[in-house]
Amino acid sequence: MKIRALRAMVFLILPAALLLLAAVHSLPAQEQPAEARKHYASAKEFLKKGERDKAIAELQEAIRLAPEFVEAHHDYISQRTGFRTDPDKAAALVKEYEERLKERAGSATMHYLLGRAYASAGRNHDGVAQYRKSLELNAGYSWALMELGSEALKDDNRVQATEYFEQARLKAGENAPLLLRLAGRLSSVRAYESALAEARRALQIDPTQYEVYPILWKAQLGLSSASEEAQAEVIRNIAVLETEYPDDPRVLDAVMQGYRSFFDDEAAAAVRKRILALDPQYFARQAGAPRFMIVTAEGNRLEFSGPEVTRALDAAKLTDPREQIEVYRQIAEETRDENLRIYFLNPRLFNAYLKADDLESAERLAEQMEKVVDPILAARSSQGLAEAYLAKGTGLDRAQSYADKAVEAFRRELGRLESSESPGREILQAKRLLAASLHVQGRILIAKDRTEAAVPSLQESLQLLEAESVALDLGLAYEKLGSMNEAVEMLAMAVSFEGPRKQEARTALDRIYGDREKTVPVAILLEEAAAKRKKSAAESGSGERPVETSILDGKEAPDFKLASVKGDTTRLSGLRGNVVLLNFWATW
Repeated sequence: MKIRALRAMVFLILPAALLLLAAVHSLPAQEQPAEARKHYASAKEFLKKGERDKAIAELQEAIRLAPEFVEAHHDYISQRTGFRTDPDKAAALVKEYEERLKERAGSATMHYLLGRAYASAGRNHDGVAQYRKSLELNAGYSWALMELGSEALKDDNRVQATEYFEQARLKAGENAPLLLRLAGRLSSVRAYESALAEARRALQIDPTQYEVYPILWKAQLGLSSASEEAQAEVIRNIAVLETEYPDDPRVLDAVMQGYRSFFDDEAAAAVRKRILALDPQYFARQAGAPRFMIVTAEGNRLEFSGPEVTRALDAAKLTDPREQIEVYRQIAEETRDENLRIYFLNPRLFNAYLKADDLESAERLAEQMEKVVDPILAARSSQGLAEAYLAKGTGLDRAQSYADKAVEAFRRELGRLESSESPGREILQAKRLLAASLHVQGRILIAKDRTEAAVPSLQESLQLLEAESVALDLGLAYEKLGSMNEAVEMLAMAVSFEGPRKQEARTALDRIYGDREKTVPVAILLEEAAAKRKKSAAESGSGERPVETSILDGKEAPDFKLASVKGDTTRLSGLRGNVVLLNFWATW
């Protein structure tokens, strides 16, 4: 009887223990064992110095002492995959976290972390499945909810993303890093009231979370529609931080971002110089440093960051393409990372050749790229060459050859994605690429006086993605062929966009509308065209987003005043007689 009773107790206790394991939220950093926190802090210091291997060793020790130390796992996953992920490293990391899950079966945290490992390997589908498994074990697990919200946002489902982020708030607890991320995600969907609340909570728990200040400022401005009072308060906060922490790069980083939010590039540049004077490698080491990521046609994710990437991105700001070419060539000679050269530098070098009108060098590089990169990147190069030859007005046969090659490659890619039930955002991107290449193909055919052959390309482009330039070019093609009803329909669609070619489209429409005005006034036609296009864009989610405008042609602009970053105020009426450029801050 005693043995039987003991067994019964064991069977009762085990399920309860498993339920407890599933329900417990991962502890925030400040509540992890002291020894684990010590190793984690040491890892952070090594990362600041750029000593990655030592940092990884410290993170491993912190995780050994506290297996569900989420923040340590985040840094560990980031550093293990590195800034340049290759398939072998990604596979090894996934295998490691699959083993960790076996050791802690039933842990919501470990399912979430395995999902992060999958995501780092470019296996987003598998990652989402793990996040959902995490929520089955712990319905309010904030980390998993945030990742699902981010996935929804990638699919342009802002409503669902907001719901996930708001759910994540419910059990976020007193975890400052979690609240920091959550505030940023809420701000990204314009849930400014919630973002502001979480940002303030994060600062209350840990005043050294300086990264939260730009999020907090954005939320304040967004919540108040950038009112004078909110602007003044944010400007005061920026000035206070800059004055009180003149030697802390992290604080100055937040200050720099604050200046940028007010478009004060001069002040932001000055702060950046101060940061680099304090720590020349600061930006190269930051998790938020410039990164470049591609997913190859084989599904391999390649991610790049560091000084070489920063130099290349800075070179992109140079106005002379010949100077850009020199910088890209120099970096390519210095780097030992073949993937960086092939996938990051060569496309930029190719574009610089196009800007410099050095099509011969661009073609040579495109031939090299086609041999070693995936077909989509090569197709982009073909389209670039097609557009370049079209712009020159010479070599149209060569332009058409490149355009045909791009169309074929993008069409194959779209078919592959649709047949494999890939995520909606990937299919949408493939449609955009094919639509753009078809538009170029149609324009080349028109330039070759093959207007009738151009129409099918332009029609297919417009079916894939409604765009102003395509509608206008198709309308002009119809006019040239004498198909006036079709021309009117396309030109009316083009006018419904608030784009750079609106006036050109309106002029063409007025030219051919003629007697139709007596039957259907052109104003009515345009209203119907705008309503039809907006409805189509809303249903497909793939059209160009219309810009609603209110034009006061010939009228005096309403007077208003704004606060500058220096704290003073200026009225628009006080600038009468001067040329004024208005650069408005916005929250979208």
